[in-house]
Amino acid sequence: MTRLRRGLVGWRWLWAATVGVCACCGGGSDGSTGTWPDEGALACEAPPCHFLLATASLDDRIEVFEIAGTPEYRATVDFDLDPNPGGDYSEDRLDEPYEAAVLGGDLVVPVGHFPARNAGSVAFLPLALLADLDVGGHLPADAYFDGADGIGGAVLAPAGAQEAIFTTPVAEGLLVTAVENDLFAAEDTWTRAGAALLLAAGERGEIPAPRPLDDLPEGACAAAGESVLIDERTVAVACDGNEAVAFYERDGDDLAPLALCNLPPASGARVRYLAADGGAAYVAESPTTASPDPARLWRLDPTCSLGAVADVMPAAAGTLTDVAAVPGAVLVAGTLGRRGIHPVRTSDGAPETCPPLAGLDELWVGADGRDLEPVALAALPDGTRLAVAVGPFLPAPDDPGYGRIYVVDLVPGACGPEVAGVVDLTDGGPGHAAAVTPADPSTYRRMAGPLTVHTVEAADLDRAP
Repeated sequence: MTRLRRGLVGWRWLWAATVGVCACCGGGSDGSTGTWPDEGALACEAPPCHFLLATASLDDRIEVFEIAGTPEYRATVDFDLDPNPGGDYSEDRLDEPYEAAVLGGDLVVPVGHFPARNAGSVAFLPLALLADLDVGGHLPADAYFDGADGIGGAVLAPAGAQEAIFTTPVAEGLLVTAVENDLFAAEDTWTRAGAALLLAAGERGEIPAPRPLDDLPEGACAAAGESVLIDERTVAVACDGNEAVAFYERDGDDLAPLALCNLPPASGARVRYLAADGGAAYVAESPTTASPDPARLWRLDPTCSLGAVADVMPAAAGTLTDVAAVPGAVLVAGTLGRRGIHPVRTSDGAPETCPPLAGLDELWVGADGRDLEPVALAALPDGTRLAVAVGPFLPAPDDPGYGRIYVVDLVPGACGPEVAGVVDLTDGGPGHAAAVTPADPSTYRRMAGPLTVHTVEAADLDRAP
């Protein structure tokens, strides 16, 4: 494999997008003015419904599940805009759809490497295209893209920023953060300030000029990654290029700078994953496996007060690949020597690192017997369910991967949540997505993430009064 593609796969593994829960589409109390089409693959019979948007970023597709009640596979959206023969994503054929979200009546998907490796796009797909599918249906790329432009009501707009791939729903819009650095280059070159795009509801396909994140009192947010809302107006952004967290306040259609909070120096630390916690952000600090420093979880607020800290894994044990907040705890995904989901209890004073969730051994073994790692997490708002995507470490372009997507039921335990049940959503069983078949590249799961949980309330449904 070329250094170019190895760099991308390693980047995806080290970012492993954390995503939160986003609310839907707006509407009246009688459900008659919402924008969520309540039919076909998107039917929501008993709201609230929780739709899991699972992006297979190396395999160029998005799988949609409904994970309230009895989990059910609903549909697949093919995002192979520059076709990958036999599933081979090498050379310049990886489009890389990333952190999907819903804005108004559209599924919004940032695409990292289309139309070119260093020029991405933002796709707006009418939700109606999915609602026209039967449950278990497939939306091919040629149903919304003719090779040059969007069709069938879809819009594919230039992002105007490099690696604009992370999304966070905000009031009446969607915040997209851009790395603005070459992720195929060495990490010590990621020195440019990241950027933000604020997409407004009702202005589909209109991408504003990137807003550089370079005006904080303490400096710039280099190589911006994930962002989270810590309250109705305040945004926290991970700054991987300089191991910091930036805080901004929503100011109309702009962001007002608040602070850049630097973490204590560590040896080769990666600062990429965030979770919100009532006016503050929990940020994962993941040193490299060769570092003498442990992997930690910090709590930060816009005053830059370094609050609670918990050691999640000892030095050289593995890397952190995602975080997800549930009531009273933050769940941290770890790999390699400490493979598993590590709860950090946050409800009783100083954070406490709990034993890894038990009962998940089956998640870490692929159908071919290899080790699988947790790639991405997403939790329901009440913390009773956790979606977990698993996949191989650094999969090759011709590797089926044998990744999977699970729903894990959680109950309160003595130290954070405990596992009450596990469902494999990708085993090919009734109501589940197809299992990986080596002879069928359309089933490959080499990177089954990032994950987003999108909640649809009764008022969001497009139903006649």
